[in-house]
Amino acid sequence: MKKVLVVICTMLLFIPTILFAEGNNKVKVYIFEAGGCPYCEMEVEYLKGLSSYKTKFEIVKKELYVDHIDWKEGKDYKLGVNVATAFNEAGFEDAAYTGTPFVVISDIYAAASYSTDLEDIIEEAYEEGDKDAVACIASGKENCIRPINTDNIPSTTPGKINSKAGIAIAVLAVVGLVVAVIYIAKNRDTEVKEDTTFEPVIEKPARKTSPAKKTTTKTATKKTTKK
Repeated sequence: MKKVLVVICTMLLFIPTILFAEGNNKVKVYIFEAGGCPYCEMEVEYLKGLSSYKTKFEIVKKELYVDHIDWKEGKDYKLGVNVATAFNEAGFEDAAYTGTPFVVISDIYAAASYSTDLEDIIEEAYEEGDKDAVACIASGKENCIRPINTDNIPSTTPGKINSKAGIAIAVLAVVGLVVAVIYIAKNRDTEVKEDTTFEPVIEKPARKTSPAKKTTTKTATKKTTKK
């Protein structure tokens, strides 16, 4: 039983690491920018000023345009077009590659505008686990973005499970496993105890008894003689 408890305790030590591994990954905040764009620089300064910078999210810059004067296409222009198009199809109306900064966070935010109201969005992405739609689109995969209106639309991304639901399922599975192991261990201990306290009944052969001796009583008759 002690060995079983040691195994269970060892397994429980790894539960927090397994359950919260996804949530602890930093969120990638993508900024598709143009060289010398003042609003792009302001966006970066705002993000770097948040307390969760470097602990919960990191900034990834992409060159949408070489500069903001001639608007010459940059090395990441094609990716920016594909990302904006994919988000538009999912219902994100503000996603656009025609303006900078074009900011993308997980698969829950995409807008070509300067914003100082992104902290809650980053926190939400961190809690859910970063879906990293940009990397997904760059790799040529489909269904990288959940539709913006998901009230009546089932998830179209195969193999994806909400992180909170996944955590709940994992916790229930671990608890069930622990209960099963303890139950089996207790039953095994009970069986062992029953075996050690059991005393087999040995039938002893019936003891032979010698036949009863016949006892005879002799009665003495007293003879009386007349003198």
